[in-house]
Amino acid sequence: MATLNSLTHPLSQVDSVANQGATHLVVIKYTDCTAAATTQDWELTLPHVAASRFQGFKLVKAVLKAAFTNSNAATSAIVLISGTGTTNAAYLAGMEMWSGGTMIWLKPDIDPDTTTGLWASLATANVRITVTSANVSTMTAGEVHIYLIITDSDAEKSV
Repeated sequence: MATLNSLTHPLSQVDSVANQGATHLVVIKYTDCTAAATTQDWELTLPHVAASRFQGFKLVKAVLKAAFTNSNAATSAIVLISGTGTTNAAYLAGMEMWSGGTMIWLKPDIDPDTTTGLWASLATANVRITVTSANVSTMTAGEVHIYLIITDSDAEKSV
């Protein structure tokens, strides 16, 4: 599984305020989609904390910056989902990103009761892109921004 850590960037205080308090931004471009399969998963390993401490995670919103396209004429959907290692769509069940479909440009603040998880150290959050009838690696354009709040709950601060 590919890692999201290299695609994740802390936000400045100004950007955080402008994006509903998000602390981190994940940028996935079509060039990051390299799987020769209909799905590609990325894993975000939360920053390390002591074994006795817990961390929090919240999906704030997902913004489609550029529609995803694919060189395969059989494509009928390109969908983003987000969740945990055990439940792929726990936080975002589906966001259509394909240029030929009914694109969702903004998936705003989702119900905090279903988009917040607390995990012990070494826990992960997952993002998956699924392409119907084509390989992920055949995408030719597209970019999505995923805004997150990642906190260290014992220290009561964002990391």
